[in-house]
Amino acid sequence: MPSPSPNRRAFLTGVAARDAAADALAGPVAGDDERPRLAPDAGSTIRIAQRSMACEFACALNPGDRNAVMHAGDALAIVHELEGQLSIYRPDSEVSRLNDASGGEEVEPGLFGLLVRAKELAELTDGAFTPLAGSLVRLWREARAAHDILSEDRAAEEARACEASRLTFQHDTHGVRLGEGSRIDLGGIGKGYALDRAAEHLVEQRVAAFLLHGGRSSVLARGDHLPEERGGGWPVGLGDPHRTTRRLGTVLLKDQAMATSGSNVQFYRHRGRRLGHLLDPRTGWPADPERAGGLLSATVFAPADSGTGAADADALATALYVMGLPAATAFLDANPEFGGILVPPPTGGRLPVTVRNVDPDSLFLDPNAVLCVD
Repeated sequence: MPSPSPNRRAFLTGVAARDAAADALAGPVAGDDERPRLAPDAGSTIRIAQRSMACEFACALNPGDRNAVMHAGDALAIVHELEGQLSIYRPDSEVSRLNDASGGEEVEPGLFGLLVRAKELAELTDGAFTPLAGSLVRLWREARAAHDILSEDRAAEEARACEASRLTFQHDTHGVRLGEGSRIDLGGIGKGYALDRAAEHLVEQRVAAFLLHGGRSSVLARGDHLPEERGGGWPVGLGDPHRTTRRLGTVLLKDQAMATSGSNVQFYRHRGRRLGHLLDPRTGWPADPERAGGLLSATVFAPADSGTGAADADALATALYVMGLPAATAFLDANPEFGGILVPPPTGGRLPVTVRNVDPDSLFLDPNAVLCVD
């Protein structure tokens, strides 16, 4: 594990948990036609934050534990160090060196474990998630800047380069080799991995309760902020993927990681076609929420004590969004260790949701939220 940097860019402020915890995530809401229940009032927290991986990472703590504040700062420093290892935008990062190594490369044990887990998740999702989309992501970014699209043949060629079988390992030496034309991009799992490593440090330092988030789309909670009689856990806000300025509910995270993926904000149009930033590595094309069975967003819950919970949730949220509603629902039914909230586009004047493997007592609909849409 990278050691905490002495020049960490963290700052300390006292804020309401409504800002630090309940607003930690912009994602979908789970609900049905039952009368909304009021979410518990969160109370106050201490919050430490810094900017890493092109977003804000923050740690919320219960008030009164001064030692936990220093440990939280060290945990966020680990995130900053990991950015230097994982970023494809830094030519000297370990991932960039691996991408440029024609004969493979021996990597740091933590990165090796992350790549092994990423390949496992790619195989588990039949390729809907991949750590090998580096070239595909770059080409679509260039196409978006030029207000253009990839040709069918080029997209298919790049999709073949995304196949997980092109990533091979030498376990005794932590060696990694990429197939020709394949390039690693950990943008779909890196934030979650950073949260897992930060949480690992806090647990080692015996910090009993904390909530970490990266960019508000990836969250990991351990211990309790609320007392047991009020449900325990940490309250996290659930946003509306259709009306992005509104919140539709709250979930109590209890020793869980949570991540949301969607393209309701980052997209462009080409000749009337809506193209989001999340790519389907099986086809080489952006996943289309307007297709039959398409999704506005997918939220995934994973156990936080697994050691890979936030990374798993991060990657699977992307994969389930790419899969679409029928396949994503089937995946959650077949893998009950993961929970999910799937939100397709509005239909019949309502914003429907599908919920799988989520404790209903942990979900609260906002009484001011309107599930009917114009």
